[in-house]
Amino acid sequence: MNKKLSIIIPLKNRTDITVEYEPIQLKTFCRHNLELTGFKNEIKINNNIKLNLLLNCLESLKKIKKDDEHFEIILVDFNSDDFDVKLLENKENNFNIRVIKENDYFSRGKGLNIGLKHSSNDNILFCDADMMFKDRDLFDSLYKEIKDGKVFFPVCLDLCEPTHQLGYWRTSGYGICGLNKNLLERHNYKWSEYDTLGKEDNDFWSFFDELNLTSRYKVKGYYHQWHPPNKEFKNKYYKNSDYKKKKILINLSNENLKTKLMNNFSNNNFYISNDYEANINYIILDGTINNLNDAMKYKKYNKKIILYIIPNNTKNKIFYQYINNLIISKQIKKNHLFILNKSINKDIIVDNVNLSNLIYNNKIINENV
Repeated sequence: MNKKLSIIIPLKNRTDITVEYEPIQLKTFCRHNLELTGFKNEIKINNNIKLNLLLNCLESLKKIKKDDEHFEIILVDFNSDDFDVKLLENKENNFNIRVIKENDYFSRGKGLNIGLKHSSNDNILFCDADMMFKDRDLFDSLYKEIKDGKVFFPVCLDLCEPTHQLGYWRTSGYGICGLNKNLLERHNYKWSEYDTLGKEDNDFWSFFDELNLTSRYKVKGYYHQWHPPNKEFKNKYYKNSDYKKKKILINLSNENLKTKLMNNFSNNNFYISNDYEANINYIILDGTINNLNDAMKYKKYNKKIILYIIPNNTKNKIFYQYINNLIISKQIKKNHLFILNKSINKDIIVDNVNLSNLIYNNKIINENV
């Protein structure tokens, strides 16, 4: 089989990171005979540890690559300021590192799509800068699964959790995966590009899993070095980085109403989402069964989300019965779903924004449509 592989790594400031000593279980790394910093000796200053995540990753890739393999490493760098990633570029025949500079907020999905466009090989591994490899198992398994026409989602051993001093198998994430790029072209699929952390990997997995094209199992010698300890750190390089702001998706066909609501919520310290991305707090949507079904699919990933429905027809008994069935079957809690119907609810407040006032008092829509 063709053993030419493009490895795509999107990043922002993942080369030189100083973290607290305690959350990093040095004993865990020692048990697996791993070094923390790769090119540099371990540095411990005032209870802090310096982690060169990207350098660890690249060095480990170079060590496990076979002589007959060609690795093309594509680093999509979103203006890192901790290290000049351009210094890592080389033109080695079998271990070529290319750096694509992207002058924008970090978006993992966007970085993976950019890297894919610049890739020279058919075999692709979508990767992260904080991974480390010490065994051939992942790559031998990857070539096998690609040959069988599958998208391979390997399960790594996570070394970063302080409560798991032996490490643990990270079965919840789908961000690292490999495939032949023809699969993406055949199904006209690309990574979701979100302005906040998360969900692009769930989208990717769900799409190909529904097609019965996924393979997933544990592999040896494949490690997750470290992960930011809180959501603020994880999300800080994304455009929508402020966790004090609530996030709202407005999915309406009435453009006048949609524009007015977007402007109002933007002025009231909300992020406006353009798609079903991660960590949305509220969704305002048209009262159709199809729209509600889309929202309910998303609710599987985000059980705390609250839905506000603007019915197209307040006398549509089928739609109201459908909602009632969702509540009775406990697919959604009654206090997680509100219908904007003046005869049912006088006022509906969304974080100090009177949604009922915006809609009815301004006569944006007619409740008897």
